[in-house]
Parts: sequence; C-alpha cells; structure tokens
Amino acid sequence: LKVSSMMERDHLISNGPTVEVEVDTYLEDEVKLNMNIVNHLHSREMGNARRGSEYHQNRQVFYSLIVPNCPNRSLLSTPSFIRAFSPDGKYLIAYGMNLKVVHIYMYNGVTALPGRENENALDRLFTRSHVVDLGIAGVFQIFIENTLFTSDSTHLVVCTNSSVLDGTSRLEDLYVNNESPATTNAPLERYRIHTISLKTGEVTGTISHDMDRIQTFPSLQGRILCLLSLHRQCILLYSISDEGELIPLKSLGQSMHDDDQLYLPQDAYNNRLSYFLSSFKQRMLTFLFKRAKRSGDRREMAAFMRDYAAFRSFRMVRCQLVDKRYVLVRMQKEGDVSSNNFILILMEWESGVVQDVWTKMDERLLDAFEHSPWSFSQPFISINRSPFNARNVPYNRNIFRAYDLARARAFSETLPVRMVDEYRQRILSYLPCVYSVHLNESPYLDPNLFTMDDPLAVALSWGRIKVDNSHAYFNLFSRDGRVSSQVHFEVGAPSSRQLSVLFHPTDPLVIFFDRYRTDQPLTVYSPYSS
Repeated sequence: LKVSSMMERDHLISNGPTVEVEVDTYLEDEVKLNMNIVNHLHSREMGNARRGSEYHQNRQVFYSLIVPNCPNRSLLSTPSFIRAFSPDGKYLIAYGMNLKVVHIYMYNGVTALPGRENENALDRLFTRSHVVDLGIAGVFQIFIENTLFTSDSTHLVVCTNSSVLDGTSRLEDLYVNNESPATTNAPLERYRIHTISLKTGEVTGTISHDMDRIQTFPSLQGRILCLLSLHRQCILLYSISDEGELIPLKSLGQSMHDDDQLYLPQDAYNNRLSYFLSSFKQRMLTFLFKRAKRSGDRREMAAFMRDYAAFRSFRMVRCQLVDKRYVLVRMQKEGDVSSNNFILILMEWESGVVQDVWTKMDERLLDAFEHSPWSFSQPFISINRSPFNARNVPYNRNIFRAYDLARARAFSETLPVRMVDEYRQRILSYLPCVYSVHLNESPYLDPNLFTMDDPLAVALSWGRIKVDNSHAYFNLFSRDGRVSSQVHFEVGAPSSRQLSVLFHPTDPLVIFFDRYRTDQPLTVYSPYSS
C-alpha cells in the first residue's frame, strides 16, 4: 500500500490492518518552509519552536522573511539629537539642541508607519510623551555620548558636566590624598548625574560630584551604577531604587568599609604625603603575595618582590561591572598613556574580596573573555538573545584569527613565541570595555542569522559610519539557505559626512541620520513604504 502523507501512514498503522507501508523517500527528506508571514508572527508571539530545535530557529526564519527594505525620508517635528532605543524597544531617547532637555518618544510599532503620503512618517512611528528639563545651570550640559538604561527599561541615567573655571580650585582640591594623580594636565570638572523615569518623565534622583574627574563612561549593570573617580582614586557604587532614587552603596578606594575611620588615624589618607597604602591597593598586593607564596616557586616570589615598587605606583584608570557582584578594574602606571603594562583586578565589591588578578598576557582571562563576550563587552544588555563565542563577534574576529595563526606557527621557527603573547596582550588591552557609544543590538546584526563584511559589521554595531562618497551602500545576506533574502540600504551622504545608524532591538526598523546636524532629514528603513 502506497500513501502520500506521513499523517495517513500513522493512521493506517494505528487503526488499519497490519500491512507493509511504502513511503516515498521525498516525504521524509524534504522539509518545505512555510512562507506565510502571519504564521511566523504568531509563532514569534507565542514563542513556539519545534521539538528538539534551537530557541532562535523561529526568529531566524522570521527575520529572514521580513526585512527592512523600504526607505522613508522625513524630519523630526522637534529637531534633537537622537541617541538610543531603550532595551525593550518601547522608548526612543533624544537630547535637545541646547543639551539641557531630554526628549522621550513612545515607539508606536513598525506597523504604524503606513499612512497618507502628506503625513510625517516619523510622527506616525514615534509620539513624544515627555520633555524633561533637567533644571541645570547654564554652564552644565548633557554629555551626549552617555545614555544608560536600567535592565527593566524603567529609568534612564543621564550625565551632565561642566569645567571648573581657572583660579577657583585650591591645592587641597588638586591633591585630595596620596593616591591622587600627580599630573594636573587634565582639568577638574563638576558632575551631575540624573535618573529619569521613562514612564512619568520625572527626574527621580540626582547626585553631584564637584572638583573631580570621573571616568567619562559609567558602568550600569541591572540597577547598580558604578563610577570611577580618577582624581580621588575610588570606585563609587550606587543602587537605583524602584522609585529611581540613587542610593550610595559602597566606596572602594582609600577605605573599604564604613567603619575604617574608627580604627585608623584621622589623617591616614587625607594627608597627600602619607605613606599609607589605600585599602584597595593593600588587598591587591596581599592577594599577589599570597598567590606567589602558595605556588611554592621561588621565582614567583622573586618576580613579585621585583615588581612590588611598580605595583605601588599603579593607579586605577578604568573599571566596569561584569555582573551585579563583581567589578573589573584596570590599573597601570601613572602617566603611562600606552597600554603596554597593566594588570586587571576582579573584586567582589560587597565584601571587598579580591577574586583574581590578571597580567596583560594572562591566558586564563583570554579564555574567560572568549567564552563570555557579552559579560565584558555589553553588560548593559538585559537578555543575551544570541549567545555565541567571542570569535564570532565581528570586531573580534580578525584579531582572534591572527592569534590562532600565531599560536599555530609558534611551534615552528617561522614565528617567535613572543608574538603569541603580543596578540594576547592586544586582545586583553580592550578590557575593561568602556564604550563611548551605546552599541546597536538587533537580530539583523546577529552573525548567526545574517552575514556581511567584517568592516561593515563593525561600523553598524558601533553605529558610526564615515561616508566619503555621495551615497553609502550596505548589504546583509540571510544565512538561511531556504530563503534568498537580502537587506539592502542606500543612504545619501550627510552634510557632516558622519552617518549614524540606529537599529531597533527587536523590530525590522533601521534609522540613518546625520550625527552632528539635527536639521537634516532622517532615513527610516522598514518593511513598509509610507
């Protein structure tokens, strides 16, 4: 008996007489792709997946079928500097032209784009829900590169700063303690950090730091905010409450615990000529000494004693939250602008316990970075929608390929072994990852779903493209062999030649705009034409 469907075969086997069933081979081998977009929309909404398949299989088919290929050019009703989408994609953040006002736009969904020809496409996509006046003085301005969100997309963190006028700083302000940098080339500044509720548009919390020099790009993990004071050489941690208030949690630097002043002399740290070690540096040196002693190797102890003076002269230059418990700190010699000599310290900030210390060529840290790239490069992303190895990240792929080649050739005489250490040092020199831009996150930038040239992937991820010609062309190709989809972008060169790209986190929506001029039209790519 010959049947033409698997369902009919199962029915005959369970209910019919015992017969030999011959099934066409093509019915078992051929799996046809359902091209119905409505079915894929329902599948994405319900989170359906076939048994035994990977979790991202349905989204691979969905984004391969629905691509943003239709351009629309229009202007914002209120000129402003567009910055970023919230992690959940419900809000778009922009800053006013005077850099004192925050515009919060509600995203209406890509399906709101189709409409009348005389209507503004951006007005249909976005509705301005709040205009937040920070109420800052005339000398303060929003640092436009800083746009941080809490993981639940309820609050926005904005940093404002202003320079300190010459002649207003005292000697006590320049040299706060014995860890303060001796160089005074970098001017001191005043900082105001605000938290804004995206739902109500209210400023819910503000902290101030005067006569200081803070790492320009803070680190935010969940609802924990981490600031590094380069001038005072301390790490400040704050918690953002459910109401948006900034609550001080910890200060890691001169002291480690709140009751340190009860047991130490009053001027132990305040005196800039004091020989006291800071609590942070003391714990770091103690960890290195115990590790060298525990190894039982005299060469390890000799290396520690040889580098002891250099370790004492190290200063904190960068830090980031790896997760909610650990902070990664980079220390290097004061005034050394190069990254040739540094160490990385991983500390549990609640207890102040040093977990590990890595040198500039430590293979253990390279292995951790390779297998957990998002924990270092994009810790502010609440959900890693596409987990993969660091070697697949476009801006790491070339350097890892060179490192593998150098490691393979190191066993021969064609390449010295030191080249392997140099490549390893080059990879680790990016840590801690403190970025000046909010990296784009989109399924169309996922190397598991789409393929593109590595230089283009890097530019689109960073959201910055320099256009030298009259037009810029970009192409993305689906990795699904059953779908021959291609995403093609063609954008005219902006006046400043600096093109910014902003991807929606989940929807097929891409925005191209001039980075420095707000009077230029924006190009919106979506599946719909206006």
